[in-house]
Amino acid sequence: MKLWLIGFMGSGKSTIGGLLASKLGYSFIDTDLIISQECGLSVEKIFARYGAPHFRTLEAQLIARLRAKSSCVIATGGGMPIYNKLGEGLVCYLCVDFEVLYMRLLQDGTPRPLFKDKTTLYQLYTERTPIYAHLAQHTFSANQTPPQVVAEILALLRQVEL
Repeated sequence: MKLWLIGFMGSGKSTIGGLLASKLGYSFIDTDLIISQECGLSVEKIFARYGAPHFRTLEAQLIARLRAKSSCVIATGGGMPIYNKLGEGLVCYLCVDFEVLYMRLLQDGTPRPLFKDKTTLYQLYTERTPIYAHLAQHTFSANQTPPQVVAEILALLRQVEL
């Protein structure tokens, strides 16, 4: 089985994805990390140097390469499912309240190309969250701790496999 984790930046996709993959004995794929490693540049620098359309093309190429993978958990970049059709697998949306998300992003301090200020971030959040909800087969509240989210996803997987 292939699990796609989608959601807004700061929703915990990478953290939860790593924990979930470990529990399942699956491989873990962080799409932003792979693209960054392959380009030798941070996501922020890829956006700055080549622009968003180029980054979206890199995402689409990576999705195509992931089609052959199975038994993996894939943490997508926040925009990946917005601009690209994901491959086969179970799509799980990690939903986070805006204020929780905003505080996480401030505390994290990682440069993010689309995080300029709170107003702009909120506008992007309100544009994207309905799309994530529409694309997902299952939605999980990621306001809680990563282990709690992982436990909920594992409980769902036990039901799905029955």
